[in-house]
Amino acid sequence: MDPSARSPSPADAPGESLDRQVLTAHILFGCGFFASTLQLPVVIAPGLAVSSGHLLATLLFGGGLAICLKYSLIARRVFRREIWIWGALIAVGVSLPLVGGMAVGGVLAGLKMALKLITLALCMVAIRTLMAWRSPLTVFQNSALVVISLNTVLWAVGYLIPVSTDHVFQTNAAHEAIGAWPRFKGLSPTPGSAGLVLFVSVCFVLPLRRQRVGQLAVTAATFMCLSTLSTFALLLPLLLLGSLFTPSRLNKVVFSAVLLGVLFLHWHQPLSLSVSGYQAFHSSPHPSWSERNLGPTHMPLEEWHVGPLRLTVMPRVYRRLTERGVSCALENPAGIGAGQFSNRCKVMTMNTLGSGSPGREPHNQYMDWLTSYGVAGMVLTLFALWATLRRYTWSPPFPEWTIGFGLIFISGLYGPSVLTIVSLVMVPLSLQLRQRHGCDIVPGQSC
Repeated sequence: MDPSARSPSPADAPGESLDRQVLTAHILFGCGFFASTLQLPVVIAPGLAVSSGHLLATLLFGGGLAICLKYSLIARRVFRREIWIWGALIAVGVSLPLVGGMAVGGVLAGLKMALKLITLALCMVAIRTLMAWRSPLTVFQNSALVVISLNTVLWAVGYLIPVSTDHVFQTNAAHEAIGAWPRFKGLSPTPGSAGLVLFVSVCFVLPLRRQRVGQLAVTAATFMCLSTLSTFALLLPLLLLGSLFTPSRLNKVVFSAVLLGVLFLHWHQPLSLSVSGYQAFHSSPHPSWSERNLGPTHMPLEEWHVGPLRLTVMPRVYRRLTERGVSCALENPAGIGAGQFSNRCKVMTMNTLGSGSPGREPHNQYMDWLTSYGVAGMVLTLFALWATLRRYTWSPPFPEWTIGFGLIFISGLYGPSVLTIVSLVMVPLSLQLRQRHGCDIVPGQSC
């Protein structure tokens, strides 16, 4: 028998087992991120539908968290330290929808929001716990590459095979700004959701742009995100612009000016611009704007004069809903309860597809929180966020992530895009927990 050959010692086995469990947890987390991009609804009960990807991602992240807690004493210590930090935020986030829902009768909507916040917190704590071993950044980047590849195939199939076009593109509606131009949605319910998925995927693969695979992925994801013709098609160029230039004062001014332009286009549709009597461009409102006198009565055109410039704009539905949200919050300072905006804050508007409706969702995540939980609820939520995040330092692995998450935060002005696993997965990867003596916990190092 070869004397150099020996059987593994008991001391070696735990390390090998630990490496296997770390690999398993990474695979589960990568699959969880991929699953969270599949946002097709699943009806659990009458009136209660959840995202299939959100449900599957929660199970996968939960499985990875169970492995972390079972095989790592370090993970257990970090988990115990962080769970009480996140506990206040979870308690506030869960109690507000339930209390508000019970007060106004919208218990089902409050329960749905509470469950969503619980699952989001579970996924965030799972990622933080895994970072006690090794950051799962690489596996998330690989998952983003898979997401981009899958959407590229879907885009090509939808474009080349007419019978599948209606399943991959939104083609059955005339938009007020882009007409009947097809908008890519992939496996998401709306082009806006697909835009969010592709935007976050670009955030993950953008640091790989110096490699050939990174260049191809960024190019493909950018093209498909632009083809969604959604808000993220306007925000993505800002992310690319911010990643190309150093943060000088001039670049910050240009970046801010472009951002203000994006916000302006979100709330207003320019119809004509003239300079000293010369008309630079001219367009018309949606054909449904004049039907039943809906537009002239509830969304009248506005003319702005600045020196020789004369601009005619139509207030879009997002501006009208935001204005109604502010007035509704002033009328109900104690809040109206979760999911009650369309019933308690009615306002006649014409949506971007030309349909009139007196009751719509706010399409603004922050206005939804303000009207649902009132001023006191917002103050309590902000305090819980401050009490949670003040124990961390913001240290993203790539500088582009600061711009990316900032733009995702701004996208909350456009709709409910902030409270999703896809958009929040960068947060726990960018936080470092402060120790009481001022030292930060760095993955793989002792503090």
